[in-house]
This record gives sequence, C-alpha cells and structure tokens, in this order.
Amino acid sequence: MGHHMQKTTRQTIIGSLTLVVSLFVVYVQMRHAGIIWDDHSYLTGNTLIQSLTGLWTLWTVPGAHPQYYPLVFTSYFLEYQLWGLNLGGYHFVNILLHGISCLLLWRILTRLGLRCGWLAAMVFALHPVMVESVAWITERKNVLSLAFYLCGILAGIRLLNLADVSKPLKNKSQTTLWWCVLLLCYVLALLSKTVTVSLPAALLVMVWWRHGSISKRAIGLMLPLLAIGLALGLHTAHLEKVTVGAVGQDWDTSLLHRTLLAGQIVWFYILKLVYAHPLIFIYERWQVDVHDPMHWLPVVLLVVLLMGLLICVKKIGRGPLAGMLLFVGTLFPALGFFNVYPMRYSYVADHFQYHASIAMIVLIVCGLAGLLRTSTVKRIVLPLCVLGLVAMGYQTYQRTAVYQNHRILWLDTLDQNPKATIAIYNLGSLAMTDNRPADGLAILNMAVIAFPDQPLSYINRAAAYSALDMRDRQLADLRKAISCFKGYEIERAMPHRELGQQALREGDWQQAAGEFEQFIRCAPQSPVGYALLADALMKLEDYQRAKTMYVESLRRTREVNIASSTWYNLALAYQQTEQYEPAMNSYLACLNNDPKRDDAMSNLATLFAKTGDFASAINWQEKALAIHTTDAYQQNLVRMRVGYAMHFAKLGYPAQAIEHLELARKLAMQMSDPASIARIDQLIQALERKQ
Repeated sequence: MGHHMQKTTRQTIIGSLTLVVSLFVVYVQMRHAGIIWDDHSYLTGNTLIQSLTGLWTLWTVPGAHPQYYPLVFTSYFLEYQLWGLNLGGYHFVNILLHGISCLLLWRILTRLGLRCGWLAAMVFALHPVMVESVAWITERKNVLSLAFYLCGILAGIRLLNLADVSKPLKNKSQTTLWWCVLLLCYVLALLSKTVTVSLPAALLVMVWWRHGSISKRAIGLMLPLLAIGLALGLHTAHLEKVTVGAVGQDWDTSLLHRTLLAGQIVWFYILKLVYAHPLIFIYERWQVDVHDPMHWLPVVLLVVLLMGLLICVKKIGRGPLAGMLLFVGTLFPALGFFNVYPMRYSYVADHFQYHASIAMIVLIVCGLAGLLRTSTVKRIVLPLCVLGLVAMGYQTYQRTAVYQNHRILWLDTLDQNPKATIAIYNLGSLAMTDNRPADGLAILNMAVIAFPDQPLSYINRAAAYSALDMRDRQLADLRKAISCFKGYEIERAMPHRELGQQALREGDWQQAAGEFEQFIRCAPQSPVGYALLADALMKLEDYQRAKTMYVESLRRTREVNIASSTWYNLALAYQQTEQYEPAMNSYLACLNNDPKRDDAMSNLATLFAKTGDFASAINWQEKALAIHTTDAYQQNLVRMRVGYAMHFAKLGYPAQAIEHLELARKLAMQMSDPASIARIDQLIQALERKQ
C-alpha cells in the first residue's frame, strides 16, 4: 500500500510539472505582449483599480464599469500594487490561473474515477482555442471564474456524494460545511463572470450521471444557488443592454431565428475543438434565414443527437448524454438567446466556449481512452496522443504571436476575415493615434466603400476628418451616420454628441441642446449627455432646467474627473439664481472630488464673502493662491481683506480692522496696484482718527 501511494504521488508530481511547464512554454511569447481590444478600459485606462476608493466604487456601484465583475477588478488592483502597469505580470497571472484550472480539472476527473483525467487536462491546457482567453488580459474574467467554478465542482462532488457512493456525508454539519464551501466558490465565480451560472445545473447533471436519478435532497441543495445565479445572470444581461449597448437592429430578431442560430453555434464550437483551423479573433457574422431548410439542419441534428443519446443510455451509458448536456448547458448564455455586445460583429468567439469546452474535451478524450484497453491499440494510439499534444502546443505557440498588440491582432483578423468591419475601424484609429491621419483616412475610406450602409463607417471617418481639420466633411459624415441608424442605438449617441459640440463652438445654443437631447435618448445611462445638455441650457439661460440636468448627470457619474466638473458647473447654475448655500455645497463637493481645483476655491471664497463669512472667504482664497497665483485671485484676496476690515470696524474693533487693512495693503503693493493702495491708505487714516 505504501509503495503504491509513493508511486501515485510521484506520478502526480511528474504529471503536474509536465502540464505546468508545457503550458508556460507554449505561452512564453506573452511575457512581452501588450494590450489589445478592451484592455484599456479594463486595465490601463481604468483609474478605479489604482486606489482603494476606486475599488470600493467597483464593488458597491454596479454601473461604475459597464460589466459588474468586481473580483476581476480586485485581482487587477492587487497586481497594480505589486507591479503597476507592467503588462507581463498580468499575462503571467492569466497563464497561472489557466494552469490552476487544468490541475483542478485533472483532480476532478480523478475523483470521478475517469482514467483520462491527465490527458483531458493537457488537451485543455494546450488547445489553441483557449489562447483567446489566456492571452487576452480582459479575459481574466474567464480564467479567474473557471478556477472558482472548478473548486465549486470539487466541493459539489463531496456534498452530493459523486466520487464514492459508499461513503455519504455522515451528519448534517458536514453537509452544511460543504454546502457553504460550494456557495462561496459559486459566488466568487459569479463575481468573476456570470457565465458560471450553470454550476448548480451542472452538478445536478453529474448527479444523474452517477446515480441514474436526481434526488430531492440534491435539488433542495441546488435551488438556493440557482436563485443566486439567476439574479446575478439577469443583472449582467440588463447591464449588457443598458450600459454596454447590446440593443438595436442587430438584436431585433425572433425567438425562432435565435433558436436556429443556437444550433449553428453549438456545431461551430464542436468543430473548432476537433479541428482548430482557422482561428480568427472576429469570425464572419453569418446570416440566418428561417425560410431556408438548410438553416434548420444544425438544430435538427442537435436534437436528434440528444434524443439518440437518451435512447441509447442503456447500451452506451449515461456519460455521453451527460457530457453533451454539460456542454450545451454551459454554453447556453452564449447561444444567442441573450443580447451580448460582441455579437454585433460575430455570433461566435473562441473565448465564449472556454468553460463549456471542458465537457466536450472530456467526452472526446474519454472516448479515445476507451480504445486503449488492449495493448495492441495502445501501442498505436499513445504515440498519436503525444503527437497530437505536441501539434496543439505548437499551434498555440503560433497563435499567441497574434495577441502581441493591437496592430498584429487586427491585421491578422482582417487577413482571415475581410468582412470584419471592426478590424478596419481599429486599424484606421491606430493610424490616427500614431499621428498618421492621412493613412487613417485612407483606411477608413475603404470601410465606407466596402460597407456604405454601416453607420460606424461614417462615424470613424468623421473622426479622421476632425483630426485633419476638415470640419464640413466631418459634419456631413456624422449626419450620414445618423441617417443609417434604424433606431436609437447607443452608437448613434456619438454623432449627436459631435454635432452638438460643434453647434456649441459656433454659438448655436438651441441646435446644440437639440443634439444633446438626442444623445440622451440614445444613451440614457451616460452622464455625459446630461452634462452637455446642461451646458447648452446654461448658455440659453435656462438655469432651472440646467440644474436638473447636472443633477441627472451626477446620479450616473462614477468617474472622478466628470463628477468634479459637473459639481462645479452645478454650483455656477446655483450662483446664477442666487442660491448661495447649495452653490457652496456644490463647490465643496467639487473639491471633494478634485482637492486642487483652485477656481472652485476662489468662487467658494467669493460666496463666503457675499454671505459675510470673511474668515472662511480669506481661507479659501489663500488656498486658491497657494495652488495658482493670478492677478484675479490676488485682487479677490485684497477685496476680502478690506471687507473683513470693514466688518471689524462696524463691530467697533478698529485695531483689528487696521491689522487686516495692513495685510491687504501689503498684498496690493506686491501687485503694484496704486489705486488699491491709495484706497486702503484712506481707510487706515480714517480708522486711526477714530481711535
């Protein structure tokens, strides 16, 4: 027994080292990789992950980021404290988390008595389809959530007695303990990515696979988890529509259309796992015709397959059907029944099947493992398995080269999918960023020619015209973009914003207000639209409505710089209506967001002076001067010192009044302001005569 345990331990160590080393070898190119799509908004441009205050906002305010995955941002926060924005560290953690999931998968399959555990884990580790999840920093969502998901599976195996049927949990306290561990893992997985909502259902499928039926106990234990998962899943679906913008004509499809689409998606992912070529960051967005019988074929074949596996359960066992149910069930959130923003460009993406692929990989690998029961077949199949792993590792190594930076990724995408409009748009934008506006314009002209009905073609070209100071053409493209939209999609807000800001520059306040109202209609959750409309209303002297719009903006604002400016402008609106107390409170709120905003300090000082609080007025004006020395600030301070002196004079304290006048005179002399000096001297002389 001891010798057997030593042998098993040695095999485990060797197997683990082989897996981890192989994984880091095939992903070695990521050590110098940069950022790609969305990495800026998630990491490099996300100031909220750089402080505890920002992290608290990400946890407590669901709208602080378009997607509510606070545990992902917590991992970024911790890494930022360790190595700042050194991208190699973030890529390393992604690879490490993927490796941990592979080891957990091996452990799970071993606990379930499946002999194919190590091989399945190796296939999952090295499969090129997984590169998109591992090499993309933004997909920390995938690799982090899967690690917690698999930990939850391990807890569920113990809780639901899936590993050793002869050893059920002995008492209620053990059940409670393992259920709490499962709950913790499940919640952590959901807070990383809500695609893990399927965990309780997956455990019930595993119960049926192991026991042949699902007990009331198992259902009772899983129901609370299903309720939690459903709530967070629906919240994510809501944010995807309202905040991310997954609404409009691209999603105006019937349930039948989505069902046929789901059938095509399932088979697409199965085929990609079997033959991973070509791999494209943005696949072609295929069309679904409910009137074409061929488009019914995938969903019909899927139903026939599932029914066939059900009928053959007694002959082939429950495993194949359980594997298919786990695959399709885990994939369900990405089958097109819910609005997902990337589906604007393609219905499928490699990272969409990261979690689900495990079930299909295990199903295929275990099927192959069944062929290894005879020594003759084993001599043939084992070398093929080794060659297969080497081939997958090499393809993964090659694929990681595509994820080195924006330009390489979009060029590769466009090379394999010329219809990928987003690749053209991003290549044009990159040229603009590199200060090559003429090159950017040439690229974006190609987009307009190739996709004349796409509003984003004109929106992106308008940005190029703006950089080249071709204002008339910019405005013409923005109006053309608006005419291409069929509804009030969130992207339509952008041209309305640009047209409104141009109207502001030209002094057409009414036109600007109209454009910003359309902006709000397209993007009602964006704080920017309300703030811009309020700015236009201030120009129109509609201060009451402007105040309302600034407040609406603040209700939706999570970014410190936007909040600071909006509080400042709201204070100005209150000042215009002589509401000094709310104006002062607004300036204080502005300073709470931006403590070095000297213009807010100076305005606040003026309001304190108007209300007779000269001590506070002088204090705030001196703070403003300490940050930024200007003649206007110095003159304000002189006036406040004089005002404070007159206040003491009225109270019968000439000595204190003269003291403040002397300070005012000293400041006026520093400014070389003879008029102020003469006036102050007269006041001092008058007070001295009264003493």
